[in-house]
Amino acid sequence: MRNLPSLTGLRVFEVAARHASFKLAADELCVTQAAVSRQIRQLEEDFAVDLFLRGHRKVSLTPAGKKLYLSTHNAFSDIAKTSQEIQSESLPNYLNLYATSSFSRFTGKKRH
Repeated sequence: MRNLPSLTGLRVFEVAARHASFKLAADELCVTQAAVSRQIRQLEEDFAVDLFLRGHRKVSLTPAGKKLYLSTHNAFSDIAKTSQEIQSESLPNYLNLYATSSFSRFTGKKRH
């Protein structure tokens, strides 16, 4: 596990690869395009390989990038699915109601 690159970098990479756009990745992640670019560059340095081919207003995955994308996309999808399952299992089977004391004492009988 010590050889893992930055999980933040992997998340940024997965979003950028899915959109094939650093700009759209930045929009989804609520960061700047420069921040996305820095994260990708750091991953590329960690792996010592290019993950994207950069063109004018366009990026595409290299063979190494495609391999990493399949892995990260599947891993993050599995984590999201498991997280949703755990959250739905932990939902209580009861409902809390909050009411004023005068309302909660109402019996439904008419007073004359």
